[in-house]
Amino acid sequence: NILNNLVDPHTGASATAARALLGIAMFLVYPLSSYVARHVVIVLLFRGRTAHEGDDHSVLARRDRRIFTTVLVYLLSLGPALVMDDLGVVLGLAGAVGASCI
Repeated sequence: NILNNLVDPHTGASATAARALLGIAMFLVYPLSSYVARHVVIVLLFRGRTAHEGDDHSVLARRDRRIFTTVLVYLLSLGPALVMDDLGVVLGLAGAVGASCI
């Protein structure tokens, strides 16, 4: 992270502000990143395309399904991040699975 290299006393406040803004941006972007994963989990868990005839609104409109899958996706993504020090293995595995599906 380039922001960790900015320890000069003259740039200390601006580097801290930049770190805070980066943290806020990452916090706010995470739900957008997991939207597709949540949608795929909902479609796979709740009988696939035959259950809703391709109408996404009928599947996503149920609040209980959205809450369940949001918590599930969040916990499944938080688990490896808390357990592992180096996420290179996770990224490699995700890339291999994604590439083999193409």
